[in-house]
Amino acid sequence: MRGATLLGERCRAGGPWADLVKQCQEHPMIQGHTLTSFLLKPMQRITRYPLLIKQLLKYTPEGHPDYYNTQEALSASETLCAQVNEAVSQRENTDKLEWMQRCVTCEGLNERLVFNSLTNTLGPRKLLHTGVLHKVRCCS
Repeated sequence: MRGATLLGERCRAGGPWADLVKQCQEHPMIQGHTLTSFLLKPMQRITRYPLLIKQLLKYTPEGHPDYYNTQEALSASETLCAQVNEAVSQRENTDKLEWMQRCVTCEGLNERLVFNSLTNTLGPRKLLHTGVLHKVRCCS
């Protein structure tokens, strides 16, 4: 999550920002939670809604006037959860490709390789695998 990452960077840098965050976290109303936990709370709720609505639907008789609306709420919450998860995955993919653009040197190519550009036919590029890359000397 970008907000949590930025918050961590600012706090590690020290100074007035870090002091303010520390002061806020020590306030009795915060009850020992970190500011990062408050940034994650909305995401946690979105993923919990389908589970809660499923439980509600389990105990709602089919003939009850709210049964149909509860089914609709379950469907809508599952759709929203899937959309949010997909958006998070896309953002993480973009962040990784941007990191690669900054950190990987591609010398000797005829044209500049842009890691996070659109492909000719498949849309945005996606990172398929990460791991250690070993340079092997070929023996002919």
